[in-house]
Amino acid sequence: MLRPCIRPAAAFALLVALAAAAPAPAQSPVPGPLQWLPGDAAPAPLYGNEQSPALCPGGPGFLLVWNDARTTPLGSSSFLQSETDLYGLLLDGSGAPQGAAFPVCASFGYQKSARVAWNGENWLVAWIDQSQTEYYFQDAVKAVRVSPQGEVLDAVPL
Repeated sequence: MLRPCIRPAAAFALLVALAAAAPAPAQSPVPGPLQWLPGDAAPAPLYGNEQSPALCPGGPGFLLVWNDARTTPLGSSSFLQSETDLYGLLLDGSGAPQGAAFPVCASFGYQKSARVAWNGENWLVAWIDQSQTEYYFQDAVKAVRVSPQGEVLDAVPL
């Protein structure tokens, strides 16, 4: 037979004591003036859905990779078989963008669920890729290496 560690009456008394001793709720922060985020100093069109970011430290900063739907026209469905590609962006040690976003893989079908690792020399970006077969499509795991300068080192994914 299981027995409770604290009797119900004792548990109720403990909850009342904790509630009475709880600190007063903190005041809401006062928002500062509106300002652009780093790297967003100029308005630009939204490319589409940008999802599933993967961030990895390495070299002089970080590599950020995400699913990007800029090649799928807004309002269309995935029957166009372009759907999402992978884009990357180098960030310095403080998180500020270093240059523009670049395609890591922008091929037919979708590329999604990226993971990023650093080996001391380059990043390895691996993802699920929709590969075309003779009759339909199948998922495959693919990868490329990205240099600390943001250069995709493999013309054909591994």
